[in-house]
Amino acid sequence: MPVNSNDSAVSQAIDAIMRSQDVAYVGEDHGKLWVGKAEEALGVSFPADYRHFLVRLGVVAFSGREIYGVNGDPAGNRCTVVDRTLFHRGAKPALPSRYLAIEGHDEGGAVVLD
Repeated sequence: MPVNSNDSAVSQAIDAIMRSQDVAYVGEDHGKLWVGKAEEALGVSFPADYRHFLVRLGVVAFSGREIYGVNGDPAGNRCTVVDRTLFHRGAKPALPSRYLAIEGHDEGGAVVLD
């Protein structure tokens, strides 16, 4: 579902995360410039909901989880959607190019977004 207003489910989820006592980290230098560079580096266009998350937070760690995103120049940062997606695209078996690795998994895999 595309994000059309601040009342979207994504905005509500972001607001709930930010109100949580368990937020350990929120990215800096996020914004449309870095989101566009990340899309370019991966050769994809991000879904509207994920793009909204990236512009608002960049990346976030909370309750022992980290949702990968952008945090400044995607070429020089580890544990971003670019770094982790490229890593999993090079793994065996390879992650198909249409998927984005947005969260790590305890078993070495990833939670992906199509």
